[in-house]
Amino acid sequence: MGLEKNNSEDGIIVYPNPAEEIVNVRVGVSGKIEFYNLLGAIVETQQLAIGTNEVDLKGLPSGIYFFVFSTGSDAVTGKIIKQ
Repeated sequence: MGLEKNNSEDGIIVYPNPAEEIVNVRVGVSGKIEFYNLLGAIVETQQLAIGTNEVDLKGLPSGIYFFVFSTGSDAVTGKIIKQ
């Protein structure tokens, strides 16, 4: 499932995509988001509260990253491009 879609039915919206430094993640339930590089290594992890959360990607090089948002009982995956 890509970030280009409005995944509100899945409880998550991630924008902007592509992103430069900050990614906004809007969720309908609290949970954890993990960002992975193309090698599968976790490069950023953050606990998210209900509502809009900012995730700082400033320290990451430009490229494609995948994310997994998990609530314990469910998970949503997606992709984001960092410029």
